[in-house]
Amino acid sequence: MANGYTRIAEALGDDSSTTISFTGIPSTYDHLILRISARSNANANFNSYSIQFNQDGNNNYYGGYIYFETSVNGGSSSASSTLTAGGVFYLCGSTSTSNTFSASELTIFNYKNTSYKKTIGTLTGAPNSGGTSGISYAGGVWNNTAALNRIDITSSSGYFFSGSTFRLYGISNT
Repeated sequence: MANGYTRIAEALGDDSSTTISFTGIPSTYDHLILRISARSNANANFNSYSIQFNQDGNNNYYGGYIYFETSVNGGSSSASSTLTAGGVFYLCGSTSTSNTFSASELTIFNYKNTSYKKTIGTLTGAPNSGGTSGISYAGGVWNNTAALNRIDITSSSGYFFSGSTFRLYGISNT
């Protein structure tokens, strides 16, 4: 297999789904990339979603994130040293600027290797109304050595709008 990305699967928001699932993930790659462009109907500028692996809802995730909210008049930031259920990732809510979607890229390293716990890194950008936007960087670990074969992405409030896209890619190093 040549170096590079291979699309494994794609799912779309449909104005009713609160969870998007990728199941039966093949073990033919070295790492996974999850690219998300999403918006929810939550009555807020920003909403969040969580990632869960192999339906593990226990406290087997740890890490941290840094979040910046920018505006034309300055900005604010926050940080956390905890992640629950795979982390907190931001997306546009229903009061964000019309027709805008957040963009996230999540990398899952060594997802099939049963000797390693799964390391996660992500970058998210979410535009907001009034000239502000949110940016988050997160990193963490799924405290489990099982081969990853399922990913669930769940909105913390509301459903994923139609037009939201979720694409899973495999990365091969050889």
